[in-house]
Amino acid sequence: MQATEARALLFNRKLQGKDVDISIPGVPELDGELFIAELSARDTRIIAKMSTKPDGKSDSIAAQAAMICRSLRMKNTKERVFQDLDIDAIAGNDKPDGGVGADQPVHGFGTFILKLLGDEIGKLSGFDDNAIEQAKADFLQIQLNGSSTHSTEISEEPVQG
Repeated sequence: MQATEARALLFNRKLQGKDVDISIPGVPELDGELFIAELSARDTRIIAKMSTKPDGKSDSIAAQAAMICRSLRMKNTKERVFQDLDIDAIAGNDKPDGGVGADQPVHGFGTFILKLLGDEIGKLSGFDDNAIEQAKADFLQIQLNGSSTHSTEISEEPVQG
C-alpha cells in the first residue's frame, strides 16, 4: 500500500458510533432509542470554545453538556437530539440563549446524567481524562495568538454508525 492510499483511507474513515445501552434514570421511554457518535477533532475544538468562560477559564459542566449536544443522536435516524444552543439548558444555566429554557427556568440534567453520558461519549471518542482540557488549552492558545487555521463552523450532518 502506498502512503497516498493510506492517507485517503484515513481521511475517508467514518466516525464510529454506538447505541446507548444504559438506562437514563427517569426516562425509560428513551431506553433503546439513543445513539452516541464519536466526536471528531473539530467537535473537540467546538466543545472547547463553547465551554470557555469569558474570563478564559474552562467550565467542566459546560464541556460535558457540549459533548452531549454534539454526540447524542436518535438511534434510527442519527439526528442530533440537542443543538448547540441547548448547552446552557443541559448544564442548568438559567440564561436566555435562544435554546431550550430561554423562556423558562431550567434545572439541567444533573451531574449523574452528565457524567454517565459524558463518560460513554469519552470512551467512544478515545478520550483520556485530560483530552478535553488539552483541547481547551489549545483553543485558548489559538485565541492568544490571534489566528487559527481551523474552522469552527458547526455542521449538522448526521454521523454514520
